[in-house]
Amino acid sequence: MTKYVTFICIILLMAAGVHAGLNTPSLLNPSFEADTLAAGAKQTAVSDWWNRTQYGGVIEETASGVPETPYGSNWGEMGNQNWFYQQIGTWEANMDIDISFLIGSISGKTFSGLYISLWAGGNPALAANSNSQTPTLESAVVATQIAISDLVKPALAASDSAEITLSLSTGETGTVGEPLWLQIRAAGAQRTLIDNVSVELPTTAVLVSPANNEPRAEIDSELKWNAPPIGVVDHYVLYHRQGDPNFSDAGTTVVDPATSPYTGLGTMPYATQYYWRVDVVNDSAETITGKVWNFTTAPEVPQIDEQPVGVLVPGDGTENATFTVTGLNIVNHKWQKDGSPLSDGGKISGSSTDTLTVAGVTQADEGLYSCVVDNNKGDSDETTQAVLMTERLVAHYAFDNDLTDSQGNLNTGVVIDPNALDANVPDVGYDTGIVGDGALSLGANLGVEGYQLGFVKIPGSEDALRFNHLGLTVSAWIKCPSIEIYNYYYPTIVRVQYDDTDGVDPDDTNSAFVLNRYYGRANFWDGGITARAQVPSETEPDVRDTEWHFMTGVYERSYDEVEEAWTGVARIYLDGLLRSETVGLANKPDLDNLGILLFGARRVSSDGLAEQAHVGLLDDVKIYSYPVDSYAIAKEYVEVLPDKAICVDQVGLELFDVTGPDGVPDCAVDMYDFAELASVWLNCNRVAGTASGLLNCN
Repeated sequence: MTKYVTFICIILLMAAGVHAGLNTPSLLNPSFEADTLAAGAKQTAVSDWWNRTQYGGVIEETASGVPETPYGSNWGEMGNQNWFYQQIGTWEANMDIDISFLIGSISGKTFSGLYISLWAGGNPALAANSNSQTPTLESAVVATQIAISDLVKPALAASDSAEITLSLSTGETGTVGEPLWLQIRAAGAQRTLIDNVSVELPTTAVLVSPANNEPRAEIDSELKWNAPPIGVVDHYVLYHRQGDPNFSDAGTTVVDPATSPYTGLGTMPYATQYYWRVDVVNDSAETITGKVWNFTTAPEVPQIDEQPVGVLVPGDGTENATFTVTGLNIVNHKWQKDGSPLSDGGKISGSSTDTLTVAGVTQADEGLYSCVVDNNKGDSDETTQAVLMTERLVAHYAFDNDLTDSQGNLNTGVVIDPNALDANVPDVGYDTGIVGDGALSLGANLGVEGYQLGFVKIPGSEDALRFNHLGLTVSAWIKCPSIEIYNYYYPTIVRVQYDDTDGVDPDDTNSAFVLNRYYGRANFWDGGITARAQVPSETEPDVRDTEWHFMTGVYERSYDEVEEAWTGVARIYLDGLLRSETVGLANKPDLDNLGILLFGARRVSSDGLAEQAHVGLLDDVKIYSYPVDSYAIAKEYVEVLPDKAICVDQVGLELFDVTGPDGVPDCAVDMYDFAELASVWLNCNRVAGTASGLLNCN
């Protein structure tokens, strides 16, 4: 067993006074030994803990791949976002809590690690086991998260374990006396073991500032600490030094006795790491060794805190775009576009300040904007690049017997047809389409021995498609030859793949965006968020039914003022109607990892072959740089199939849209509905008492 002692302290507005609010004992069944298991057995129910029973529970140490535990014979087992929780006491402000446990890995299972969090409030009567993946006590007991650890994931070998110690603070968000909860949550879909969980108030000095691992402490910082929440202090002994957390040689300064705040560090050098520890000598003359904290003094060179963020605006000249950079030790700013310096004049202002403005944005202003900053002492740094993009139709491949982009922005496609037997029998060609004069035909030779599936690649498309994290719509008409043919997992219609020759990662997360199908269900994924929108399994139609279908994927980004974070939503439309959407935190764009546009292949293997290819017809692919709205998508569908009708939004019509030409609601409140209402106008079936104030109809 490896031993790791990790101190992770989240301090929220630390005050001098703390009070004990933990239960006695603070945890029930801390070592998961309350359940008696046969050798190698496991079960989902865990005594005294609430947990996600579908993917976790308790497991005996002789089970396959499970390491031994020194704390009995059972482990708590978690996987696939599983969680354990129980109430540990009541909330008090600024209460530091030391949490320790044994963490373990299972041989043959990926080790995901875990998070430890504190929650306040809620109703203990609601606590229960659940199969829900939602890793939050907000939905379980209506509590509020008040602190969470960093990811706890030590480097473990197979069937290994490690001791972990960390600290969390209750902070100042809560009500005195309300329930205080501990939650343990697996970080991923794979397996993590936990045992011997301990929750205690510290007997050591409570270190306050500079914060542990602080990367930019002031060079004249003071060392501050508070008394431990329990025990009587006679005096403190302070240890501090540069570079050595063990305080093992003559370079260590020992201050005995020491008083907080300690100012003896004076003016420290820039960018230098210090370690410090405060021991408690109690009223019995016992020395209680404190925790070791470290901080690094601020550097003298520029440090960029806020990077410029990409901007998506209309291209008609009616809106401005702004880019901002903030940081430490920044004196001068030099903004640039596509690597060339900018200067004030015309549309440009603020080119030598922290905020650049591009006025009246048009397509000519699109590009990559960045800023070079310096400290006026010869040290400089450059921000990441931010995309300025206008809302427009970027590419339109009609496949009318050619592979050209009618918008003229992207290059003509190139057929990649790796067939070896007979190059005169192409796997990629043209056929009758649903829009215009033709459609791209893929997989014509599927099933013929010796033939490989072909696809289309758009060379030079890398630079033109780096806007998907700002907003995107990609649409295509598809037709599959049958439900049975090439029934593969995620055959792909349109994809921008970051690396088309890696031959390693088949996941959609290696894409800027991808429009494909999961067997018969339309599917869309955008790199703006790590999530996909997929048509639910019970939804008709099945896109393999030999009919033409209109698939549209949309990504929209917005800023959440409350969470102070960018969020994104991915939507999938099928035949003009929104079928599913997924919301998540927006990812940071990877503008250095350029993607190439593919039609008919999810990825290209290292030997140049299409993997998870589309078989059938593909027509009228469009790529927009913005999220097209539901009405425009529905309109495009019915313009191609004018005998169809789409109810884009029924919200607000439910009470009044009661019928239509066919005797059923038709997504419109009109004379049909008025006539239905008129037919029962003044009908009354009420029997009312004389004192009810209502008319008696009978």
